Amino acid sequence: MHVTIRLNSSSPRAFEHRATPRQAITLPILIVVGATRYSALMRNLSNVGAMIVTSAPLAIAMKIEFQCGTIRAGGTVRWQRQNDFGIKFDEPLCERQLNEQMSRSNASASWRKGRPLAA
Repeated sequence: MHVTIRLNSSSPRAFEHRATPRQAITLPILIVVGATRYSALMRNLSNVGAMIVTSAPLAIAMKIEFQCGTIRAGGTVRWQRQNDFGIKFDEPLCERQLNEQMSRSNASASWRKGRPLAA
């Protein structure tokens, strides 16, 4: 199954085809390249990959380790647009891992907006 997402009608990539849908998310993460750790911000997540923003010296086809909450996943840089990078995981994440990260992102967004979290 492929999901078609309309990005922007004026964009040359107005339609993007993905095998799995992405969840918008905002979470700080760590990436490890060799023995060096870098900070990054995750902007979306699916069971097969993520989009991150970082100033780390990454390149397409580079192998990295992705660390976010309980997730420790190997991956490969698949694309780059300035400081935005697409990461494809070596092994798909399970539904539980995706749900945990969405909960963390929602809690972080509530905290940033000054809203108390529901008990």
